Amino acid sequence: GCKADHIYLILDMQAAPGGQGNDLPMADRDPSKPSLWESAANREEMVVLWRKLAQRYAGEPWIGGYDIINEPNWGFSGDTSDMHGIKDTGNAPLRKLMVDITKAIREVDKNHIIIIEGNGWGNNYRGILPAWDNNMVLSFHKYWNPNTTEAIQRFLDLRKKYNIPLWLGESGENNDQW
Repeated sequence: GCKADHIYLILDMQAAPGGQGNDLPMADRDPSKPSLWESAANREEMVVLWRKLAQRYAGEPWIGGYDIINEPNWGFSGDTSDMHGIKDTGNAPLRKLMVDITKAIREVDKNHIIIIEGNGWGNNYRGILPAWDNNMVLSFHKYWNPNTTEAIQRFLDLRKKYNIPLWLGESGENNDQW
């Protein structure tokens, strides 16, 4: 296991109760049932689940952190051309849920890193920042674009503006440079 091999593990919520996005296979969402964003009960279940996970792993040194919601992709603005939240400027429901989850985690675990992801598959941070916890990391995902400084400049700018560390949570190669 992680302890025996001295490998840190990131707990990452890949499939939230009800599903966190309109990318159905990625969010493991059944559109015939309420999504995470359409159900207060689903959001409360997620908060409770994270509190239980944090309580269980609070003393575990090989847990590197909690990535509290993987790749949310939901159009909160109601713009039907932006059902994945890429252009959303408010993202208020996402921020509120992440703040609520963080509060629940901090009731039982003050030590582990909280990893946050923006809307639009983890990359849209408009309306999300500033950070609400002093042990938080901003995650971004990189697929299908160049591996240049320019391609990640918006995340470097957020890091500098909000004094928050960055974590490349996911990436995939699309050419030999990667």
